[in-house]
Amino acid sequence: MNSACLLSSVLSAWSDLPMFTELQLARSALRPSPTQGERNGLPLCTGYFDDLVAQFTACTDAMSTHLISTMMGPFKTYASKHYVAAILDMAKRTYDVDGRMQREDIDSSICTISPVFHIALMTLGHQVTFVGLFITTDRFGMIWRGLAAQLDLWVLKHILLHSALQHLSYFQARQLQVDVEGMALLLFSNHTPDPLNYVPMCREACVLLRLEQAKIEELRTAMDAEEDVERCRQILRTLKITRLDRDHILQLLDAVHPAHS
Repeated sequence: MNSACLLSSVLSAWSDLPMFTELQLARSALRPSPTQGERNGLPLCTGYFDDLVAQFTACTDAMSTHLISTMMGPFKTYASKHYVAAILDMAKRTYDVDGRMQREDIDSSICTISPVFHIALMTLGHQVTFVGLFITTDRFGMIWRGLAAQLDLWVLKHILLHSALQHLSYFQARQLQVDVEGMALLLFSNHTPDPLNYVPMCREACVLLRLEQAKIEELRTAMDAEEDVERCRQILRTLKITRLDRDHILQLLDAVHPAHS
């Protein structure tokens, strides 16, 4: 599978977002133990993610297959319980470095499968080191937290931003309230002393997404036609999200995932 085709599949997955009932199923399958971790940002027990992996691995084959097939889309044939365990292991190592995560965030969220997860283990050659984490929350659906990346960062950041905001738009389109202040708090609480300063940027990013639909469709068409990656980059560079407010959008993402030089 070439790069353009693979990225096209990511874009195509946006049109088939998981239903809320499926997210609830995932949450019930991976409910963390109430005895692990500490509140108020104290260091978590390092066994937390090990326990999470064990709980998923213990799921029945039918349940794990359902979770994977409904959230992996075209990549479900590559997925397995071991695949999910590897993703969670990556997350564990990342949080071990940081050493802290709000207990209340864990109580209301789980690491779940998303269309972007495949980038971690699918191949785009030797350069792929990225894993994108979607966290499901009771407050407003799915948001994005990024972990390490090295894959044409300029392009990938914009793809991931669109993907994250598309999930928010999914709930907005169904007239479910999106808590923009909550979005800012969850995205930036570990990266800035005053995360509410980012509320206008979060709100603006949600608005900008709706201005981009035509260009996104053009990009999807180019990818479906298996045009080369450079053509896809050219289309991405014409998006209004970069022309009108590129600095703000990059700042929004860099606050979560600092840009690599």
